[in-house]
Amino acid sequence: MKARLLAALLLLSAPALADGFDHLVSTIESHYGIKRMHIPLMGVANFAVKVAHLGGAHGFKLAIFQDLESCETCFELEDLDDLIAHLSDSSMHLLVQTHSHGEATYIMAGDIGKTTRMLVATFGSSQATLVEVTVDLKTLLRTISSHTTRATDWTD
Repeated sequence: MKARLLAALLLLSAPALADGFDHLVSTIESHYGIKRMHIPLMGVANFAVKVAHLGGAHGFKLAIFQDLESCETCFELEDLDDLIAHLSDSSMHLLVQTHSHGEATYIMAGDIGKTTRMLVATFGSSQATLVEVTVDLKTLLRTISSHTTRATDWTD
């Protein structure tokens, strides 16, 4: 009985679990016809991070797309900008967007609470990498401020 109830709850909550990262990965896979690389033991590593909260992280997701040279229509910058803009309208907020020498990088953040999701997406000519980390907000702000202080110390 408990197993059936758990299965029903998981099925009902599946649309809610489709967050920015999963949406971006599935859109890339369906639109460009490529599959992300399988990384052995990634679930074990994510479980360890969830348990130990290393560096304030509460979990992470990683998707790597390789051998993009064979994909003739992959990652035109205008398409990527539209895709990221659509994603930022839904569940994530675009913080940084850069284009340089045919490569693009996007940094996005989710809604702020006790924890927040940070998504970094890089698209190059031969590889794309997406990383989402759920981080403790206090630890993130403390880390940013400590690096800012060090950077200003170097300029003095």
